[in-house]
Amino acid sequence: MPFGRILVDIAECRLFQMPFAFFIIFLVSMNCAIAQSDIAQIELQTITHDKQRTFEGFTLYPASPQSSVFLFDPHGTSVHRWKVKTVRAKLLPDCTLLAIEDEALKLFDWSGTVLRKIGAEGEIHHDFEVTPSGSILFLVKKNLQLLPRSEEIPFPEKKRKYRSDLIRETTQTGEILWEWHFEEGIDPFSCGAKPCPKNAEDILWIHKVRDWTHANTIRVLPDNKWYRGGDERFRPGNLITMARNLWQGFIIDKQTKKVVWSYSGDYRGGLMFPHDAHMVPEGLPGAGNILIFDNGDSKRGSIALEVNPVTNEVLWKYENGRKFFSNGHGALMRLPNGNTLLSEDFRDRILEVTPSEEVVWRVKGPPGLRRATKYPMNYCKQFSQLQPSKSG
Repeated sequence: MPFGRILVDIAECRLFQMPFAFFIIFLVSMNCAIAQSDIAQIELQTITHDKQRTFEGFTLYPASPQSSVFLFDPHGTSVHRWKVKTVRAKLLPDCTLLAIEDEALKLFDWSGTVLRKIGAEGEIHHDFEVTPSGSILFLVKKNLQLLPRSEEIPFPEKKRKYRSDLIRETTQTGEILWEWHFEEGIDPFSCGAKPCPKNAEDILWIHKVRDWTHANTIRVLPDNKWYRGGDERFRPGNLITMARNLWQGFIIDKQTKKVVWSYSGDYRGGLMFPHDAHMVPEGLPGAGNILIFDNGDSKRGSIALEVNPVTNEVLWKYENGRKFFSNGHGALMRLPNGNTLLSEDFRDRILEVTPSEEVVWRVKGPPGLRRATKYPMNYCKQFSQLQPSKSG
């Protein structure tokens, strides 16, 4: 309902006779109530929908600027909402919502009540994972001060400031079980696969912080055929992470804390600012392969990649030039029907793509999409209480 219409309705009901302070309170409460009603009716804009070839499920749509996490039914109608401002949220099998909010990790029940909170000395950011044992892995920002190693750098006696990351594993109540700091396994003076800065200002960077790793992904390796075949690098429980600013993904041996696998790619020049590397779990088509959202740049667009981690061969990809591009964020997941869900965050679009690279579902949603995910219709008990709309 438009704001002006509210004033008319209030006047018609003779509410203008109430004291001014109460009038303002009433007006604000009415406006909030109407806003809530409007949000409940939000629908995804359907651009493409081949119902016969689309995986039927509920789509979780975190929209940070909206301070909301929406749940959309198969027809694109919002059927539930959590009032959470987050850049990363996941539904757990009991239908609780785990999300990063206010630099902490919070667990919400179905109604949005905070059940648990885990904090850290630095900002918890970008990603987290609940392990099969129930512990929680997440990324924490940290700062480093290091003397430059190269004698060619001016003022080598002055320490440079780095923004780095650590991976932390805790119990569900926040007790620390395990940690890995990126500078433990990666040379902090390395630029990874990304070209090192060449201009004087970037080389000096005495008075600014170098955003070194910018990690955005943490996932646990599932059971897989590579390990069963004798390749210890892919031991279930090892961790895969993505360092956006190094243009590389890494697998860390959980026991030795050593980097045992890295990937920067060679397709169309290799990875650029990548996100969301993870191994396809068993039971899904492509099990054991690694999916990566390669953000790319505005010239070539983004690319969804499926890689054989033993040979590094690209087995499947989706690209569409500049028509498919997310300058940041972004995610992907393999669906039970063999399709791949792509979250094109910077354009607030979600795509479902077949193995033959056909788009069978493309929708656009509210501003601020952050890593959409899709869940089966029977994923958790609350889903059975939701009645999908008949439209679409």
